[in-house]
Amino acid sequence: MKAFDYSITIDPNIALAHYHQGLTYLNLKDFDQAYASMCEGLKLNGSDPILLCGVGICHEKRGEFPQARRFFGETLSAEPAYADAWYGLGNCERNDRHFVRAADHYRKAAELDPTEENYWFSLAEVCMELGDLKEAESALEQVMSINPASLGGRLLLAELYFDRGDSIKAQLVLAEGEDLHADNSLFFFLQAACYLNNGLQTDALQTLQTALDLEPGGFDAFLEAAPDARQLNSFVTLINKYR
Repeated sequence: MKAFDYSITIDPNIALAHYHQGLTYLNLKDFDQAYASMCEGLKLNGSDPILLCGVGICHEKRGEFPQARRFFGETLSAEPAYADAWYGLGNCERNDRHFVRAADHYRKAAELDPTEENYWFSLAEVCMELGDLKEAESALEQVMSINPASLGGRLLLAELYFDRGDSIKAQLVLAEGEDLHADNSLFFFLQAACYLNNGLQTDALQTLQTALDLEPGGFDAFLEAAPDARQLNSFVTLINKYR
């Protein structure tokens, strides 16, 4: 951030410096400052699809979906193959629960940039909403191919197998993640929640023990993902030992 600030101080007319400053604010989840920076860049180069899409992303993150759609549309008018704009449109449609249209946009984004795991992951999520487990599985396989350490991808793939009634395959997917996430307590908390939500209480209790050994105070993630655990004495007793 300091480097971009200094660059803009030296020459405030470099549009991409404002864009990258805005992108940094996006990564910091300061969406208002991100929007202000992107708009400054857009004033300098109003036809640049990178900046048009950046402003659209800011509107999307601020929950301003009609404005986001407009800027994503302008981006695609300038550059029809801009994958991030298709992805942004997908997010807008998903927000309105138009899952079929969202899936179409996510597919287009993934077609244009098949190396971006977020496109495939979002496609998998909306396909699961639509009940299309076959396409969801295919999309999640793409996620895991790009990034085998994807925590969200692995957990969602396990949930898909549970939903399909294939408990053994679901447990195998989760077990394969244990070495990849050996020091990540969040994985084990969410793994335990996944087990409990699918009726595997013994596995859930054992996995929760592993998670608590890694991070005694991290059980809120487990309780949020598996709220029924609050009513089960064995889980309450185990958690209380670590309070």
